[in-house]
Amino acid sequence: MPLNFCLMNKSLSNEMIVALKIDAKLCSEIPCSGPSDLTAYRHQYNHSRAYWNQDGPKMATQHDWHVVHNGSAIPCRTHVPVSASTNELNPTIVFFHGGGWVLGNLQTHDRMMRELAERTGHIIIGVDYKLSPESRFPEAHDDAVAVVQFILDHNTKLGIVTGNVSLCGDSAGAHMALYCAIKTASSHPGQLRSLCLIYGSYGLTDSISRRTQGTPEVGLSNDDMQFYATALLGENVNPKTCGFDLLEENLQGVPPALVTCCTLDPLRDDSAALCVRLNQFSIENRLSEYAQVLHGYAHMSSHLHNARTTLQECADWICQHNH
Repeated sequence: MPLNFCLMNKSLSNEMIVALKIDAKLCSEIPCSGPSDLTAYRHQYNHSRAYWNQDGPKMATQHDWHVVHNGSAIPCRTHVPVSASTNELNPTIVFFHGGGWVLGNLQTHDRMMRELAERTGHIIIGVDYKLSPESRFPEAHDDAVAVVQFILDHNTKLGIVTGNVSLCGDSAGAHMALYCAIKTASSHPGQLRSLCLIYGSYGLTDSISRRTQGTPEVGLSNDDMQFYATALLGENVNPKTCGFDLLEENLQGVPPALVTCCTLDPLRDDSAALCVRLNQFSIENRLSEYAQVLHGYAHMSSHLHNARTTLQECADWICQHNH
């Protein structure tokens, strides 16, 4: 993020500008020519996220495990908050990290998961799905579905209240969460309580927000999004015909969805379009839009009031729908 833009753009909050200065310094410490230098790109992303994941809520326990699907082990991490019951089964959130399907892991979103666990009192399970371009759509998505189905099928063994599972994800992870909800609606009808989808991509390839906000200055450019889409789908694959465009899918049976976005985000219209589609299927939903912040802001809860408010809104939505 060029700092001269941040300092001149009065649309950003002072907190956001400070956070962007910190992030720019962190990224400068790991030289990278761009997404084409994938090893350095991932290293830079991980280095930045390590800073934003410092401190935050302490968990009672945390442990790593895995689900086997199609011969591959899918790593998972369970966070149990201090407020969770040790003698009873607990509600659970399954979380999918963002990063354009190319970046991210359980560590890069560790604090976000811990924040949600503490704010809800629920167990949270993070899923470390395969990244692209090493894995192409829908392999990682179907692995994610397998994890959700495993959790629903083995809930009591995992310490989970039967039928009290919510899904959550940010950015690319929001797409994963919605994909899982769609697939699970038919395989395990009525067993998901809610969805929390944070500034996700759901299938649009063109929109007003992409045209007006998809520039390098806002941190997520149209070139970036094209790189991520190609890494995930491959060259010359139509997202509308391969199952990637979730706005074209049957949303019947999807649980109540909180859909959050930010005004200064090229993906903002994806969230608005999703809510229109949810309304067409009479699915309870709420579109919550945050101003003065940029895509990815929810990571920065240590510095941003809007990030803390977003996480609390997600926690409240989940808790309201867990009965």
